[in-house]
Amino acid sequence: NLFSHKKKNIFNLLKKKKLIYLDIIKSILLIDVNPNLIVL
Repeated sequence: NLFSHKKKNIFNLLKKKKLIYLDIIKSILLIDVNPNLIVL
C-alpha cells in the first residue's frame, strides 16, 4: 500500500512538472509567435 501511495505521489509530481513545462512552452510560443495563431 505504501508503494502504491509512493507511485501516486511520483505521478502527481510528474504531472505538475509537465504542467510547468507546458506553461513555459506556451509563454515562449506567446513571445515568439503571433498570439492570434495560438488556440490554447
